[in-house]
Amino acid sequence: MDYTCHNHCTETPLMMGTGAAAPPEEITAEAAYEPSPDCVPTISEGTVDERTQAISDKLVELSDAGLSPGEVEREVADAACLTVLISGADETGDELVTPMSNNDDINMPVPTIYYDTAAKYYYVSGTWKWKKIVDKPTLCVNPCNVGGKDGFGATVNGNINVLSEVVQYRGNTYYGWVSSTAAEHAGSSGVFFKFQDKIRLRGGGLSDALNTWEGKIVMAFRPKSGCENVVARTKFAHTWSSTGISGVSIGNSGISVSFSSSGSNWQRYSQPSRETRVCR
Repeated sequence: MDYTCHNHCTETPLMMGTGAAAPPEEITAEAAYEPSPDCVPTISEGTVDERTQAISDKLVELSDAGLSPGEVEREVADAACLTVLISGADETGDELVTPMSNNDDINMPVPTIYYDTAAKYYYVSGTWKWKKIVDKPTLCVNPCNVGGKDGFGATVNGNINVLSEVVQYRGNTYYGWVSSTAAEHAGSSGVFFKFQDKIRLRGGGLSDALNTWEGKIVMAFRPKSGCENVVARTKFAHTWSSTGISGVSIGNSGISVSFSSSGSNWQRYSQPSRETRVCR
C-alpha cells in the first residue's frame, strides 16, 4: 500500500475489532502512557484523514472541558487507543515570544507524539495560546486584520511521509472554533497552515476578541521505511502592521518562513520534543 499522500489518503478504512494491537517493543520502551491492552476505540476508526480529524476534535472537546494538558493526553490516548510516546505535558520548556513588548505574550508547549497501535500511524500534536492581545491596529473598522496572515505548523526531522493534518483555532471570546484540513504548505517533514488573525474591538466593558487566541495542530505521519529517530517541533509566525508572509519552505531541517518586509514580524519554534524512535 502506498502511503505517500498528503491529506488526500484513500486507503481502505481500518476496522479494529475488539482491541488494539500491541505496539512494537522498540517503540514502547520509553512510552509516557499506554492505554489498556484491551482498549476499544470510541472515536473514528476510518481513513487516516478521518482519524486525524477525530483526534483533533477530541483534543478540542477535552480542552473546552478544562482538563489539564496531561489529562488531555491520557483521555485522547484512551479514546483512540494511542500510545503517548513523548508527552508535551511532562516537559517544562515552553517557548515564550515577545513581539512588541517585554512581556511574554504566547505559549507554545513542547509537542506530544502519539502512536496509533491499530492503524500504525504516528501523530504530532502541538498548541499555541496567547497570554494577551497585542498589536491592535490604530484604525479599525470591526473586525480588523492584524497585518497579514499568521501561520502555524508542525515538523518532524526524519525521513517520513506526512499523511494528514488538521489545525483548529478559536478566539478568547466571541469567535468559536474554526477547523482546516488544507495546509497551504507541505513538505517532506511537515506542514504549515496560514490564517488571518482578526481583532474585534467590543467596548461597553466587554473584552476585545482575537479570533486566533489559541489553536491546535494534529499531523499524522509514518516513516518511509524502517525505523527513524525523530524530534518534533511546532512553529508560529506572526505579522502585524503592513507585513505579511511571503514564502514558506519545509525540509528535514524544519520550517523556514520569509516575510514581505523586515519589520513587524517574528517566527519562533517551540522547544523540541525529546527524541523518540518510530518504525514502519
